[in-house]
Amino acid sequence: MLHTITPGCWPVVIAVTVTDRSRSFKRLLDSLAAVKQDPNLHLMVLDNCTNVSESQTLWSQCLRWERTIAGTVHAWPSPTPGAPIHITRAALTEYVFKNVSGETLPPIVWVIDDDLTFDKLTYQGDVLHLENVACDHLQTIRTWRQGKEAPYTDVIIGDVTGDPPIRPEAVLATQLADLSFNLKKMMSASPDAFWHPEDQSALWNGDYFYDHAEPSQNPAPLVQRYAWRARTSCPNAVGENSPATNDGTVQSQFGAMVHAATHINQGRTPFRPKVATDPPKLQGRTTTPRRGGNTIFFNLDALAAHTYPAMRAGARWSRRADMIGATLLANRTGLTFRKSTLTLHHNRTGQRNISASTTDWLDEFQGVLLARLTMDTITTKPTLSVGHYAERRAQRILEALCAAHQHLQSSLQVLENPKAWWAFTQDRRDVMELLKSLKNLQIMLNELDQSLLRKRMLDPSMHNNIAQHFRSMRTRDTWMHEHTSRGGAQ
Repeated sequence: MLHTITPGCWPVVIAVTVTDRSRSFKRLLDSLAAVKQDPNLHLMVLDNCTNVSESQTLWSQCLRWERTIAGTVHAWPSPTPGAPIHITRAALTEYVFKNVSGETLPPIVWVIDDDLTFDKLTYQGDVLHLENVACDHLQTIRTWRQGKEAPYTDVIIGDVTGDPPIRPEAVLATQLADLSFNLKKMMSASPDAFWHPEDQSALWNGDYFYDHAEPSQNPAPLVQRYAWRARTSCPNAVGENSPATNDGTVQSQFGAMVHAATHINQGRTPFRPKVATDPPKLQGRTTTPRRGGNTIFFNLDALAAHTYPAMRAGARWSRRADMIGATLLANRTGLTFRKSTLTLHHNRTGQRNISASTTDWLDEFQGVLLARLTMDTITTKPTLSVGHYAERRAQRILEALCAAHQHLQSSLQVLENPKAWWAFTQDRRDVMELLKSLKNLQIMLNELDQSLLRKRMLDPSMHNNIAQHFRSMRTRDTWMHEHTSRGGAQ
């Protein structure tokens, strides 16, 4: 049970599953420090850790947090440690309901991923700046919940700043292209000069995941190059992987860039990160919500009705279950999903490196195909065969991997140039660290069997399995739709 101390102040539950990311969870807790005395803010945590040490650290963090906050903390072990998202989302929902049932004022439930923080990346002049938004965001969603739009809003889909939620080949192609571009720019400049490339105003702020969806659409993210942007120093910017860059010289920016670029192999995006450009506001209804790790439920019936469809991918499960389930739910009678510009900060620091395992790549690949099939069918677009979707997406992936190889080789050549000015400065140590990281990435790309990956992506038996699962999923959802329409979740 929750305790609501301040009458009229809507209770908020932040619900999060933590899977072997206690350091990320600590960043999340640190970002909530400004609101820990809010008596109507509650934290609910599902421990999905497979590592005993990670689990012990997580529980210690929850205990320490409980001693210092005015609200409550609830934590539970996962029924299956290390379970995939379609299981943990459902388990977390069940635990949340056990603790909020019977409340006079049903809480707002904010379901987030464990690698998000209550910060946002913005501009201060020409410099990127990370600022805390915990107080502002809690006030915003409470205002929305009490406002005139509340009766027409069941679920709000938030966005992220920082590392965009994109596939590994898109990370590698874009980030290595930008790294090579900026290294050449900096090598040709004097280290004492001011870093101000001619395209400094250009910053990509699109949605990489979807702009990389099809080979024929919007090739700009793979082709255009973007300049390195300076960062400010701020208390919550630890995860930004670069020291303060208030010195605008080429040498200062080079040091910060090289330090940040060592984390590209973790899926980090030191170049063209997502930036918040608009204040938080509710947008229009969507029937194809691109649900990720930042979702707000005003309607607990919607939280309860949300399913998380996934299919077997060998011994594992496909991904994107939350996106698929949200799309199905958004098309049921009486449930309204709204887009918003309310952002949290996504930080992949400390996550495992991009893998050379074709199995890892196929988990994501199959989930994306199922999500694309679901969205396109629901929006009444002409339905293409699964094989057609797979062929186009496979082409995109292989093109991006080819580009990544080329840009990686180019970056190594520039960094190892014996005449480059950094070969004679104190930056040599950072350069060596980046070289080590890039060569490990080169090994990974060489070990990734692209012929086998292509063969498995274009395997007709896999396409048939996806099509069968899609039909089965739609049949079950139609049954649920009919029953909720007769008096279920509204």
